[in-house]
Amino acid sequence: MDIFESKIFSKEQNHLIFDGQDLTCLAAKYKMPLWIFSEREISRNINELIVAFRTHHARTAVHYAAEYESDPAILQAVRKTGIDLQVQSGALMEKCLKEGFYAEQILLGGMAKSEEELEAAIENRIKAISVDSIFELKRIIKIAKRRKKRANIVLQLSAENALCQESFREDFEETGVPVEGIPADQVRTALTIALANTGFLNLKGYCVRFPEAALRAGVFQDAFNALLALIVRMSKYTGFAPRTLGIRVALPNDPGWIVKTMETAMAPEKVQVWAGRQYRDLFQNMEILLEPGKKILASAGVELCRIEGEKYCRSSHTNWLMLPGGLPAEKDVRIFCADRIDEPHEMGFGIISGCETAVPGKNYVAYANLPDSCGAGNLLAVTGAGHCRDSAGKDTGVFFIRKSGQAECLKQVPAGYLR
Repeated sequence: MDIFESKIFSKEQNHLIFDGQDLTCLAAKYKMPLWIFSEREISRNINELIVAFRTHHARTAVHYAAEYESDPAILQAVRKTGIDLQVQSGALMEKCLKEGFYAEQILLGGMAKSEEELEAAIENRIKAISVDSIFELKRIIKIAKRRKKRANIVLQLSAENALCQESFREDFEETGVPVEGIPADQVRTALTIALANTGFLNLKGYCVRFPEAALRAGVFQDAFNALLALIVRMSKYTGFAPRTLGIRVALPNDPGWIVKTMETAMAPEKVQVWAGRQYRDLFQNMEILLEPGKKILASAGVELCRIEGEKYCRSSHTNWLMLPGGLPAEKDVRIFCADRIDEPHEMGFGIISGCETAVPGKNYVAYANLPDSCGAGNLLAVTGAGHCRDSAGKDTGVFFIRKSGQAECLKQVPAGYLR
């Protein structure tokens, strides 16, 4: 059971221990479902990213994607590490400012930013607004002129239209990811407009969000190379040399190959071969804006649920366990019996969950190997799920383990909720 390869987990008296806390003891004290987050693991994941990327590209700024989890305690844990933020709404931007982040640490993204949100971002002089369309670009110019301010911006490029070949587009369509960013055939127009309004715009560069389909072997390399080629092409057309490049991608557990792919693609000698000597060093002094969320939170959070029912389905020969709360709808998570962790996890179970805390009217089904004696009353720990609390339902308890070892309940399950 490789769960114990991570030092954040241990076991004692047949109980699973997460960052020094006995999950069974927490279950006895608090109502289920309960999410437990570790400040120590959040910091470790952030430091791992910083080392991995800055070793190869010193000018890398890590911006935590705060929409994954924005509880004040978690935001403070992130702030202590010294990294920055990416937010998807004006409300979250204001929340982060109140938690002590500086405006110059914040990137504002999203496809449907209101005039009020844009005005607040410009007024606060945040690090950059990610511009999703030419319409939004013109709206920002209008607001900046009215406020007599200069807005910091980056142009968000569409991963679907701007970066890759047919195989990548097919993967993109299968994921159902909405089209984000400015299409390739509109980038030059957007650049022209931005460069004609430098009195009200500080155009820093570009950003792009790669879908998870891009993590397939070879696909990210092709996508990133195509991104660099587009940037060079736009530089040839307009003379614009970007100072920043934002990359948002669901980083794997070991991001080393992502780092090496980017380093190889941006190497001066390689760029010179396909772009010409004039553009040899175009990417060397560029600030890379990394926008991770899953990588920072996944291993730092555990969902704890109590099994409330069980049944055997003869037609499918399946043992089923029922949970009142919502399970994360992701294939990467793992499920363990927290109060029987020493027993062999070899019996296959189907697990079904669903209630008003999850998507209304929708049940989540998972399959896991658990002890053969597992049943109603036992505790299930869902690991690798720290980034999934929103998809599993917000009406859950939240527990935070600080670096000092102090355990703190941030939020209780609503009264009357099943335990």
